[in-house]
Amino acid sequence: MSTVISPFMGEKPLNLSVRDIIALLKDVSELMLDLGLSSIILRNEEIAEEVLKLEPIVERLLEELSLKVIVSTRSLDDARDMVPFLSIAEMIRSISNSAADIANIVLEGISKLGEIPEVVSEFEGVVTVLKVEEGSYVDGKRLDESLIETKTGLRIIAIRRGDTWIFGPEGDEVLRGGDIIVVRGYKRGLGALRDMCRTRGEDVEEAK
Repeated sequence: MSTVISPFMGEKPLNLSVRDIIALLKDVSELMLDLGLSSIILRNEEIAEEVLKLEPIVERLLEELSLKVIVSTRSLDDARDMVPFLSIAEMIRSISNSAADIANIVLEGISKLGEIPEVVSEFEGVVTVLKVEEGSYVDGKRLDESLIETKTGLRIIAIRRGDTWIFGPEGDEVLRGGDIIVVRGYKRGLGALRDMCRTRGEDVEEAK
């Protein structure tokens, strides 16, 4: 099931258990690291900026986790049971901060990065971001009818719609012009996906 989160503190509490929040924090922090690495490999400031936009999501989830722990702690034994969750949360915060540091390195000056080792630059797997243009092939299409994964070999793992993030979008999620999609897969499919996100009409060539 997809999870929809805005970064704003104090909004309606998320209907997630402590374990669900930990799992989502793990996924988001890993996504930040993957995007950070991709921003270096692809020398792409736009990807680095998306890493920083995920930081407030991590902070909101950490706040929600703290509130859940406080509410559920009614005895010393309950508190002891919650200590491992808080330790995991601190480790996740550290991962998030490290990913943000990577993104800031890219934003401070791509020219300062120097040469990327060949073994890294030739790595085929990638996590990157693309914008859905209004009136494009995928604008207004459900994910399952867009055939993005079939045509490109890339899978949409998250969508940013304004300030709101949709993690693990399902097949019935409709793409809209202006959406920023986060995709995982092989670099060779990026050209085809860019066409699908920019080109009007149905004539989209499948990735070779």
